[in-house]
Amino acid sequence: MKNVLDKLAPNAHWLLRLALGAVFIYHGAQKFSNLAGTADMLHMPFIVATLVACAEFFGGVFVIGGAFTKDIVTRLGGLFISIVMLGAFFLVHINNGFEVGKGGFEFVMTLFAIAMYFVLKGNSVGKSH
Repeated sequence: MKNVLDKLAPNAHWLLRLALGAVFIYHGAQKFSNLAGTADMLHMPFIVATLVACAEFFGGVFVIGGAFTKDIVTRLGGLFISIVMLGAFFLVHINNGFEVGKGGFEFVMTLFAIAMYFVLKGNSVGKSH
């Protein structure tokens, strides 16, 4: 069993890449479909809502696509997502406590941690050692 897991280990990064990328591509695309509404809902200027949508959408694309390109693409994708998650943490979720069902930060913290993993590891996550 360990031999099978060891052989699969270099591809385990795809679980994180696809999950993180899909979440942010989806939410970024949603924001693009109604940027004015997003800006109003988040109580931010239109340009900031546009930047958030870009960071989410392209962050997700870069985290997934970075596996096929250069290390910096993966790292930038993770960075874009990390910045958005820090904003979400401090501007929206921190005062609601931990529990996501109460508007808390547990999901934001998880997404931030996964994004930071890609910032720190880049494409070295798919290489066997």
